[in-house]
Amino acid sequence: MVKSKRSSLDLVFGALSDPTRRKMLKKLALGDSRVTELAQPHDMTLPAISKHLKVLDRAGLIKRYQDGRNQYIQLRTPSLKKAEKWLDFYKRSRALQMESLEDLLSRGGTGQQAGVGGAASRGRRGTSANRQ
Repeated sequence: MVKSKRSSLDLVFGALSDPTRRKMLKKLALGDSRVTELAQPHDMTLPAISKHLKVLDRAGLIKRYQDGRNQYIQLRTPSLKKAEKWLDFYKRSRALQMESLEDLLSRGGTGQQAGVGGAASRGRRGTSANRQ
């Protein structure tokens, strides 16, 4: 097995890509849970649940701790905050694009004189005739 060094952001989004893990995180957002409590709503074996928990752990989304004979899982938010910060960058960028479009439309422009929709904005995609 080849081990690659993935960025923490890749690990977070990889962990969030699975609905079972998202359900686990949703439950952990309400408070710490035992492994068996996290496993209960899922039709999976404990070893399968353990694999999901390892993915969440590698992504820095959970912390495990022991209290007597019980093993508990706790939600950790710093990794989620990094992902949120990354998404916010694109959200702001998109908002700026929408403001520019609204400004252009409010002035009654078609976009052609400003370069919107022209050859420069099509980039590598080519002309609209090529896309049909």
